[in-house]
Amino acid sequence: MWWVGEPHERKKERKKERKVQFELDRKDLVECTLAYIKGRFDPLLKNNVLRWMRDSFEHRRWPPVGDPRRAEWEVHEIQCLATHFASLNALKSFDLEEAQHEWSRLKREFHDVPFFSLPYKKFWEHVSRHYDNTHGYRNVNIIARLSCLMLPDSSICERGFAAYGRIHTAKGEPQGEYRPKRPLV
Repeated sequence: MWWVGEPHERKKERKKERKVQFELDRKDLVECTLAYIKGRFDPLLKNNVLRWMRDSFEHRRWPPVGDPRRAEWEVHEIQCLATHFASLNALKSFDLEEAQHEWSRLKREFHDVPFFSLPYKKFWEHVSRHYDNTHGYRNVNIIARLSCLMLPDSSICERGFAAYGRIHTAKGEPQGEYRPKRPLV
């Protein structure tokens, strides 16, 4: 008597074993991936400057209108950011007292504007473009622009290396020389 392959019962048994092993492997992979992500990004998320920017300039995190915490929300963080960036030329004409006043005024005036629902960067680009005059939020905009310029990852740099064929991998040398027609910066 001959047959091709295994008996039907044995195939079912092996299929169940593979399924169980797959679930165990998947659980291990997810746990390892989460541990890697936590190890890699926790220091970034705990960085004071990024935390100050997130907590103060992420307008969708502000307390709701009418909440007594809203008036003083993250005023101290504006001072911390100004201190951190003090050596930059952009802050030469920065006035901290005026910035704190502008910050309180901005939170009162911008609670029902149509652009309040925009994402972080688009919101601050809009404020920077339309509210940067003598009666606007000149000092707050200085720090908001700095926060929009900070990149908490290396993807921009990696794109530049890739465009110029400068990435070396274990598989071999770079893919060749490529010169973009315009600078990446």
